[in-house]
Amino acid sequence: MKTVLHRPRANWVRPPGPIAPGMRVGLLGGSFNPAHEGHLHVSEVALKRLGLDFVWWLVTPQNPLKPVAGMTPLQDRVRDARKLVRHPRIVVLDIEHDFRTHYSFDTLRALQKRFAQVQFVWLMGSDNLNIFRRWHRWAEFAQRVPIAVIQRPPAPQPPPVEILLFDNKNKYRVSNNPPRSAEFNISQAYYVTSVWDYHWNQGQGATPGNIGFRRSDGQIYGPWEVTAADRESMQNWECRPRVTIFGWDVYDS
Repeated sequence: MKTVLHRPRANWVRPPGPIAPGMRVGLLGGSFNPAHEGHLHVSEVALKRLGLDFVWWLVTPQNPLKPVAGMTPLQDRVRDARKLVRHPRIVVLDIEHDFRTHYSFDTLRALQKRFAQVQFVWLMGSDNLNIFRRWHRWAEFAQRVPIAVIQRPPAPQPPPVEILLFDNKNKYRVSNNPPRSAEFNISQAYYVTSVWDYHWNQGQGATPGNIGFRRSDGQIYGPWEVTAADRESMQNWECRPRVTIFGWDVYDS
């Protein structure tokens, strides 16, 4: 009869880099599907602000809180993450595959057993804090390791699109009492960048003053100081409020 002893995998997983007693290592777990600048930001901030020696990216085979559909194969995600990383102290690992762990709690426990001399800090992007209570054994997890929550930079936003909110067509030589009303509705929020007004005044124009919005109940929004687009005739006035307004029935301006 032959007996085969299987050593626990957590005891023989090879260190991913230099290991020394008291070394401080940040752990950033996730699907990395794909790895992006937000992961780099969290890691680089942690290295600097927490005085870490290394940050290990733990690329999980499958996040239990995310669907399997659309998940890129593990080896591809690891490869792409390693291409993205530029910092010599950020190390990309698929160590959960070696540990055969499924939950972050079990991965952390295996890491602490295998590398008992290392001081681990769990790194978390601020977006994950909202779902932390859904993690497997989250309360015990928080007792096992310090957790650093780091604000990710906001996602880049597309440039704003400029639109014309209102034009009553009183651009040309009109009488002092314009034939068209300056009434319009603002039913949603808009960031108002410019208001243009025409002052005929028998062809004399007028010294630039202020422009404001008057609501149907008499409330005034503004006014804002104006400049004359044509300094000779003083007929075209413009101001740049740069304010957000919404829910207004504008009666006059």
